[in-house]
Amino acid sequence: MYTFLVAGTDQISNNTDTIMIGSFDTVNHKLNIVSIPRDTLINIQHEVKKANAAYHYAAYYKNVEGSSYYNCDPVESMRKELVKSMLGFDVDKYVLVNIDAAAEVVDAIGGVEFDLPVDMNYDSKRQDLHIHLNKGLQTLSGDDFVKVMRFRSSYAGGDLQRIEMQQKLLKMQQEMNKAQEEVENSSFTASVGGGAVT
Repeated sequence: MYTFLVAGTDQISNNTDTIMIGSFDTVNHKLNIVSIPRDTLINIQHEVKKANAAYHYAAYYKNVEGSSYYNCDPVESMRKELVKSMLGFDVDKYVLVNIDAAAEVVDAIGGVEFDLPVDMNYDSKRQDLHIHLNKGLQTLSGDDFVKVMRFRSSYAGGDLQRIEMQQKLLKMQQEMNKAQEEVENSSFTASVGGGAVT
């Protein structure tokens, strides 16, 4: 059994608005993931005591002499202040994902087919973020995938509903990854088999 942290940073503030804790059972091949809402109250060393600020402040102040975060590893600080303090255990591994990396992964598998439950319209000049997607079944590009992951403005449930959407998206991405691997393995087997025929 392995445990891991997945944190997604935004482009402007380095806040981790996406925080997931997972476990992978290597024997039974089962994956379980829970999300920590970005506004969860935690006892970090800075005045903004929210879950999504744990990495941001450590990364910002690590080079400031006299700061309690001086010369720290921002991820290790996040693991201590967020994961250990909340859950009572540390994770075995972590992945820190930026927006560009997430988009590249989705584009690499040819997009993700997903049924958007609502029209999504949101503009932020500050973040250079412009979301305009229509509801319904469609294949999301990497860029659109990230936009859906970030969107929350018209959800009645706010961030909690966005978390639900993120988990559905990641589940669909995992299924498409698995399907692609099966196709590639079938092609490899057919190629090897064909080469062996005499």
